[in-house]
Amino acid sequence: MKKNLKLAVVGALLVAVLGVCLAGTTFAYFTDADAQGGYYRLGSVDTEIREDNEGWEIKKPSVTNTGDTSCYVRMRYDISQSNLVEVNAPAQGWSASADGWFYYNKALEPGESTTPLFDTVSLAEGREADELANLRISLYQEAVQAELNIDGTIYTDAEEIWNLYESGFLTESSSS
Repeated sequence: MKKNLKLAVVGALLVAVLGVCLAGTTFAYFTDADAQGGYYRLGSVDTEIREDNEGWEIKKPSVTNTGDTSCYVRMRYDISQSNLVEVNAPAQGWSASADGWFYYNKALEPGESTTPLFDTVSLAEGREADELANLRISLYQEAVQAELNIDGTIYTDAEEIWNLYESGFLTESSSS
């Protein structure tokens, strides 16, 4: 009799623990879906920087959309010895911004490339080419989808989409 009572108590405890676990999992499932704040369809935004170089003075960086959806692109560059050279950016199709980025003026369709951000690098006045031994120009680019559907609102304006990205609404896990 005592053995049956012990088994009944252990069984009841197992059922109670299982019930708590299931209730917690169910609660987490529903609160997680509710906490998302909005539903939007994501495409694949994949881009890459391409460069045509002919010595240090000819450098033509552009961005190619290698993904499956149209996107907006922005680029910036850093020069290791900025006092030595001058870059003729932005070139046609790009707009400079106070935030240090250059924004491409239209959405890139899959397979399309931007025009080069710049095409030449020239020596600053009074500088000599032999001073460029450690010169390095680093390029950075970012891309976001050109169309977002957030809770039924369609966003296609580049400035609005970049503002959503900058505000953190579009995180790295939800956009590229």
